[in-house]
Amino acid sequence: MLEAYKDRRRQDRETMERMIAYAQSGRCRWQLLLNDLQPAEDLQRCGACDSCRRIAALEAAMARPIVVNEDIAASVREKPAFAPGDPMKVRRFGPGVVIAAGATSITVDFADGTSRCFHPDYVTRLRRAPVRSGEAGLLQRHALKMPRL
Repeated sequence: MLEAYKDRRRQDRETMERMIAYAQSGRCRWQLLLNDLQPAEDLQRCGACDSCRRIAALEAAMARPIVVNEDIAASVREKPAFAPGDPMKVRRFGPGVVIAAGATSITVDFADGTSRCFHPDYVTRLRRAPVRSGEAGLLQRHALKMPRL
């Protein structure tokens, strides 16, 4: 009788291990069940079980091309918001003149002769009367050194 209980315990353990393997497997559930009944290597996925649906969704996601966020792509393609010669202000450093501008960086020349680079979000445009492009930097620099009345 002791041997019968040991056999039953071994069979229960094997059954439990197979059930755990079935639950944790990433393979098609039908393939696993049919393979237990009649082993075969060329079984097709059923497409109906949770594993097949998950695998199909993953394959579909992998087949789609990677799309760049349109907002980021548009901001890179757009002309810079600032152009050389534009008057602007940086909160910590005061007014200055743009000497170079890109989509992600603006170089500003300040009245004290220093130049610094900033992200466009930290720069504020000043409203001033437009000047000719050739005189922009010179006039702007001299105007910045003059005190306001």
